[in-house]
Amino acid sequence: MKLILKEYISSLKEEKELEGLIINLLRELNIVTLSSPQKGRQHGVDLLASGIDPLDNEHKLFFFALKQGDIGRSEWNSRENSVKQTLDEIRDTYITTMLSPDQCKLPLIRTIS
Repeated sequence: MKLILKEYISSLKEEKELEGLIINLLRELNIVTLSSPQKGRQHGVDLLASGIDPLDNEHKLFFFALKQGDIGRSEWNSRENSVKQTLDEIRDTYITTMLSPDQCKLPLIRTIS
């Protein structure tokens, strides 16, 4: 079963298909999507969600930066849309300028897919 799921998820395209799957999974966990994927500047965040973290039952913000394919050394920090660059942009720009005052009070969960 794991192999089937792995193959299915790896076949999804970042745009629309993977994002849709993640939104549906979040909905099943009663986590509300606050910001859906858009074209243009997103400051590193593909999805922003809010809800109860099932690991500790605390209300948190969830940040998703979606990347297609396996993440190796070259994808980590050597390209224009590398993972490290994306995480830096979330920390330096999105969190400091895009969140409401109420959202800033919540613990943050940073997730990479």
